[in-house]
Amino acid sequence: MTPQIPLGSGFGPRTTARDVLGDRRLDRLHVVINGGSAGVGLETTRACAGAGAHVRVGARSLAKAQAVLAGIANVEIDSLDLADPASIDAFAARTLSAGERGTAMIPALFRSRPLIPSCRLHAGRLREATWRDAAWPI
Repeated sequence: MTPQIPLGSGFGPRTTARDVLGDRRLDRLHVVINGGSAGVGLETTRACAGAGAHVRVGARSLAKAQAVLAGIANVEIDSLDLADPASIDAFAARTLSAGERGTAMIPALFRSRPLIPSCRLHAGRLREATWRDAAWPI
């Protein structure tokens, strides 16, 4: 096992997404988060939306995501199953279509769910296989 070496960032195991953002505003920023209705993804959704970003959450279960994210401003929920190439293509097409309306310039994508091998193969054209961290700027 490789030993962990502190980065000296000032952040630690109890740091929240809101702590990382501090007083930064994300107004006019558009982000996509898959798995944005649970765990780390939910906290990232709350933090980004709370700081003014427009957040597009990809979710396998729309009903669950809608229930969890109800009442959070600046959040849009759409169907996305990363194990299904057709679902990925449809989500990407809808996201790009929104961009034509001026609502989806996406400088960051957040992945809060682990990738499965088949997903890496099918979604390679979306560069998902290159996501190594929780956030990947385009």
